[in-house]
Amino acid sequence: ETDGWRVLIDQFLSLAEAERMKLKTMRRLDRADIFIDFQEPYYKVEVGNYRSNAEAQEAFEQIKRRNYKKALKVRAVVLVPKEEAE
Repeated sequence: ETDGWRVLIDQFLSLAEAERMKLKTMRRLDRADIFIDFQEPYYKVEVGNYRSNAEAQEAFEQIKRRNYKKALKVRAVVLVPKEEAE
């Protein structure tokens, strides 16, 4: 894990709602790197593991164009592939 960026899709008070959005987003964006991060009181649905601001910005713009109007680029602790961490 390292400091990086993700794209916040939306946030919910209910875990069930967040899980529904996660599944819908996985299908709609055709990607598996979608996470639910609990930051009281919200369950936040986030996309990606971006190490640079530039990578996150590009992803944010693509996601925003897919009609995710609430999307935001956010700082996050991200997962790094093992070979990159060494």
